[in-house]
Amino acid sequence: GVDVEPGVMGDDAAAAAREGEGEGNIEDVDDVRRDAPATTTTTGTNAAADDDDDGVDDDDDDRAVNASKARVMSRSEMLEQLTRELEETETLIGRHESHGKARGGGAKVTTSESGAWSYGTEASKGRHHSDGREMFASVKTGATAIPSSSSMKAPLIMKTATGVSSTRIKMRGVLAVAACACVAFLSLSAENSGQRARRMIHQSSLSAMACEEAFAPARVGTWPGISQQVTNIVAATDHVYILGVEDCFSENVTMRVPSQWAGKATCVNGKVLDKCTSDHTGVYFSSHYTRVSVSHGMIIKAAKEAGHKHVTVMEADATFDTNEELQAQTVTDATHLISGPTTAQLGRIKLGAASESHWNIIRLGFRPHLFEQYEVRKAANGGGYVEVTTGLLSDARCPEQCKCTEIRKDGQLCMLSSSGCDLRSSEMYIASERAYDELLGSLFDGTDETIIDHFVLQNIEHSWVMHPSRTVQKDLDIPVSLQKAVQSMFEERCLI
Repeated sequence: GVDVEPGVMGDDAAAAAREGEGEGNIEDVDDVRRDAPATTTTTGTNAAADDDDDGVDDDDDDRAVNASKARVMSRSEMLEQLTRELEETETLIGRHESHGKARGGGAKVTTSESGAWSYGTEASKGRHHSDGREMFASVKTGATAIPSSSSMKAPLIMKTATGVSSTRIKMRGVLAVAACACVAFLSLSAENSGQRARRMIHQSSLSAMACEEAFAPARVGTWPGISQQVTNIVAATDHVYILGVEDCFSENVTMRVPSQWAGKATCVNGKVLDKCTSDHTGVYFSSHYTRVSVSHGMIIKAAKEAGHKHVTVMEADATFDTNEELQAQTVTDATHLISGPTTAQLGRIKLGAASESHWNIIRLGFRPHLFEQYEVRKAANGGGYVEVTTGLLSDARCPEQCKCTEIRKDGQLCMLSSSGCDLRSSEMYIASERAYDELLGSLFDGTDETIIDHFVLQNIEHSWVMHPSRTVQKDLDIPVSLQKAVQSMFEERCLI
């Protein structure tokens, strides 16, 4: 490799330049191309005549002196000039190699009358410095002084030893590759375990992580409490994923799906997902909520890999509220929204152009946490903290982002005004392919700030809500009666 001075000059050139210190010039630079008429790189006022004993005749010395009179450059100016030209040459290496170098005897630089640069033969190679070091120089025929870098069409600086320039170019390329490899290695080594896990999951397919065995066709049967209306809405989506902890391949699995979902429903074993992601990344997330969130991410990853346009995601412990019936018009509106509206208007809501995103998420199960009074307590399993609901915030107002415009007066489907409304629960939702990347960008973070129903679903734009919630959560810190109370508060204060 070549050590480079701060001025981007090679060691040889810099050493040669330093020889001139004290005399106000750089010795012998004008001799690099002594056969070039009216060309010089002499920089001092002490340019000698024919007593320098350098093998150059008097005519050549006279030309050098005349050239120096035409333009006198200081030593610092010469160094700056060489530095600029060296920098410019670096950018022209590709052009130099693409045009091909003269082989076998080095190369020279010549110019046409128009000033364009071209390659020649060995005849015009530069001469070695008297002490054996080689000099760098830029040469342009027909000029009376070194041209400024701005006036040169394609400056080229060449080393006089045959093949040395090419070797240096190659070595610099090798060093550049090595430097890039070093930076990449240092970047990867600086990752913490969570960052490494996130990167590996993002970059790996389900099969590469051996996670496909967590997915199995769902068995047909009866899901307690699910209504025909909900069954029809879910059947309108491309696929259904049900996340649980049972062995999906076992004949004794209790999770069963309606016959309308046959062939398009998948049972997902969360325990297998926990293991395959841990085995692949070397990281096991201790928080139950984080593991569940990563499992939701793996489901979205599966949906994206399969090319589904929209999917229903459910948790196997979802309990349907049999006391709440869906209106027939709600079913029609929901299926119309899922399949893609062909009109710019859906009930009371103006959807805009057909090319726009009308929906990204439809929440069939949700919990209006914004109306809950809660305390932060240490989780029972010791893995972090949880928010435990203790009552209602009876004086709470509906924030602007939670205002929900109904499709129809007294209907059951509404569109949130914006993202950011604190609606918890991930028991049941429908995701459009437009939301896949945003979900995947958060769910694999493995942090308390990227829990599926805490900081992820809430932040998706173009979210819709089917109210009241189609599901209730029986195994929760908040009783069912309190869950229904906050549902009523949402409908009373947030529907418009």
